[in-house]
Amino acid sequence: MSAPARIAIISTPRCGNTWLRHSLMTLYGVPSLAAHSPAELDWAALPPGVVLQMHWQPTPAFLELLERHRFQTVTLARHPLDVLLSILHFCMHDESTAFWLQGEHGNEDGIFAAMPCSAAFLD
Repeated sequence: MSAPARIAIISTPRCGNTWLRHSLMTLYGVPSLAAHSPAELDWAALPPGVVLQMHWQPTPAFLELLERHRFQTVTLARHPLDVLLSILHFCMHDESTAFWLQGEHGNEDGIFAAMPCSAAFLD
C-alpha cells in the first residue's frame, strides 16, 4: 500500500479551492486544513496524509518548504475578473479577505460599490 497523499492546493482565492480540498479529503480519506500563511503551521507535526489549502505566492522559499515536506502541489486557475467579482461579493459577508496574503495587496475597501469604469476601480 502506498503512503497517504500530501497535497497542497495553492491558488488565488475564489477559484474553487475549498471545494477541491473537501473533494480530495473525501477521495483520499485524509484530514484537511486551511491556513492563511506558512507561519501558521507546525510543518513537522502535519500528518503523513493531508490536504492543505493556502492562498500564497510561489516564492522560492515557500516552494522549497512544500518540497521538503513532500507535498504535491495543485493550482487552480480562474479568470482574474471572475475572481475579482467573486471577492467583491464574498467580502460583503466575510471579513477573512483581509487575511489573504497577509493583506500584502490591501483590501477591497477602495473599490467597494465603485463602478467598473471609475478611477478607483481602474487604479
